[in-house]
Amino acid sequence: MKKSMIDLRKALASKEATEVLKKTASADRAESQQYLRAFAQQFAPVLKQAVFDEDSLGDIYTRIPVEAGATPRFPLDFIAPGTEDDFVSFTMPKQGRVPEKHVEGDELFIQTYKIANAIDWDLDYARDSRWDVIARALDVYKAGFTKRLNDDGWHVVLATANSGGFMIEDANAATAGNFTPGLIYRMKTIQKRRSRNGDLTDLYISSEAWEDIRNWSTTEVSDNVRERLFFAPDFKSVGSIGGVNLHELRELGEGTGGVAEEYQQYLTSTLGGALSTQTNTDVELVVGLDLSKRDSFIMVERGEMETFETGEQLHRQGRAGYYGWMRVGFAGVDNRRAILGSF
Repeated sequence: MKKSMIDLRKALASKEATEVLKKTASADRAESQQYLRAFAQQFAPVLKQAVFDEDSLGDIYTRIPVEAGATPRFPLDFIAPGTEDDFVSFTMPKQGRVPEKHVEGDELFIQTYKIANAIDWDLDYARDSRWDVIARALDVYKAGFTKRLNDDGWHVVLATANSGGFMIEDANAATAGNFTPGLIYRMKTIQKRRSRNGDLTDLYISSEAWEDIRNWSTTEVSDNVRERLFFAPDFKSVGSIGGVNLHELRELGEGTGGVAEEYQQYLTSTLGGALSTQTNTDVELVVGLDLSKRDSFIMVERGEMETFETGEQLHRQGRAGYYGWMRVGFAGVDNRRAILGSF
């Protein structure tokens, strides 16, 4: 996560918001509907901020707001003349679909689609100002949007990286599943050779790789670096290694019991990628990105996130809640900005 998580309960539970929450459970149906809408207006901006602050894409994608009805097209004339055939682009055509490949044209159309979610709770919780329950329900509502954004955004990243035909391995690693500094430097060298005036700036690795880093020996890194790595609570405290920023992505890795985590499975099962092109014994995936210019990964946000109060049928069950959606689109414009490695 790129920022500390927003506490929805703390952000919403003002005296004014509490009064509005209580009145959403009013016996007067007209009044309850009025305050359900008012409560939505209060939490919608906080919810939207929380969704984007708690995703794992903010350091990768450039967010571009587009007015409703506008056509999200982007010119590709910034690509250096003579290199047009050296790259491909990917877009997400629809929620949950496999990213589509684009290899020609002078502009890229980024398809947008709806991401939706809904949540409800017993009216007694609103009547009793049970912010612990309400905030948890809203957190679940928010998490549904965040999860979908993460999945679709990372699926585009993985498809973009996999299309380059590169799977970098550390030939000097003692055993499969052992993450070493050598893989970082090898990926950095190859990325410099293939990326347009670029570099390897960021590397996304599993929790198991983070464990390996803490156990690096003095033959791999100096004593002072080893001490810094061992006592660091997270990657932010580590800083860069060899000029590469490290990020933990828990959806990567072999995981408990030797079962590949979600995004690693997506690469091998859905995209047909392989973790090793030489020995076929590697078990962990790392994703390297060149974010020096932030000109490849784009997330289009069309219009505002919309939230609506539930209708009469749910109220008859003694419940209240909300449903809503947002329209987004993802694209990886230049596949030379992404590279894969394994160990």
